[in-house]
Parts: sequence; C-alpha cells; structure tokens
Amino acid sequence: DRQQAREVARRNESKLKRRKLIRDAERRLISEGVDTFGLLEGCHRENYNCKDEARSKSPNRSMVRIRLHLPSGKRVQGVFLSGHVVGLIYDLALVALDKEELFVNNGHENHVDSIAENRSEENPSDCDNANPIDSAFDYRHVQSEWKEVFPQFSIVHSMLRRSLDELGIPLEECCLTSSAMLMVVVDSD
Repeated sequence: DRQQAREVARRNESKLKRRKLIRDAERRLISEGVDTFGLLEGCHRENYNCKDEARSKSPNRSMVRIRLHLPSGKRVQGVFLSGHVVGLIYDLALVALDKEELFVNNGHENHVDSIAENRSEENPSDCDNANPIDSAFDYRHVQSEWKEVFPQFSIVHSMLRRSLDELGIPLEECCLTSSAMLMVVVDSD
C-alpha cells in the first residue's frame, strides 16, 4: 500500500509539474507577442492584449514566420520577431506537442490530461504576471526542468539539417529570417 501511495504521489507531482511547465511556456509566448494562429486558444483571452504591447516595444524588429513540422505530420505556425530567442520556438513546440498529445511522460505514464482541459481549475493571471523574456533569461534551467517530465526533443532546420540547440540565441543570429520550416524531432528513448 505504501509503495502504491508513493507511486500515485509521484505521478500527481509529475502531472502538476507538467501543467506548470506548459503554462509557463504559454505565458512566455503570450508575453512576447508570438502569434500562434490559435494554438493558445484555450488560454484566457485577457492575455492576448499583450501581443501589441510586446511588438510595440520592439518596433525595429522584422517578423519571422516559423512553421513547425510535428512528428504526427501536423504543421504549426508562429510569427516571431527577429530579436526573439530560439527558446520561444521550443516553447511553441512544447505546447504543440502537448496539444497533440504526442508526448509520453518519460516512460512513467501515458500523456496526462491535456492542459487545455485543466485550465478551468487553474487561475492563470493576466499579462502582468506573464513577464517578458529579458536578455538575462536562461533557458538552460527550463530545459533541465523539461527533461524531468518530457521526453527530450530538438528542433532541426529542415533545409540546413542543423539542430537549433542554443535556446538563448536570437533568431536573427541563427539565420532565421522572414520564414523557415523547422522539424520537431522527439527522441524515442
């Protein structure tokens, strides 16, 4: 009984951490003004007013349209600013993979309830708490948290066959200009 109780507690803890990490990724996308073409439809509507604010803070940045090709074959789009970091593309991929239920939780259990289904029991705050990513934001910490609850995945430039591994680098420094098709590759460990 104790062993079973510990396993249930571990699963519940993992489920809560998963929800938090997905919600944090959604908040970063919203606060930075990334247009996700309806992917974040389940998020609270008041957060969408952040897009214009974030874009107006960077009026000299050009737009970059990113199309992510998921392992399921589905394509997801996002419009970023050239000054946005690669980590935001990973955030978009994480949210898209979760919505498509393509993750298995590191072999511990099948995909937990979709984040969208559980938003009603959460109380995500509005734009004031969706802090924009500043230049000191460190995605390395975020990646280490992701590895605890999600299978490892990478984003590969489909034309250059190059993995985008440095999450803190601006898109303009990665030769991602105007538009690009990227593949999301989930490790099958």
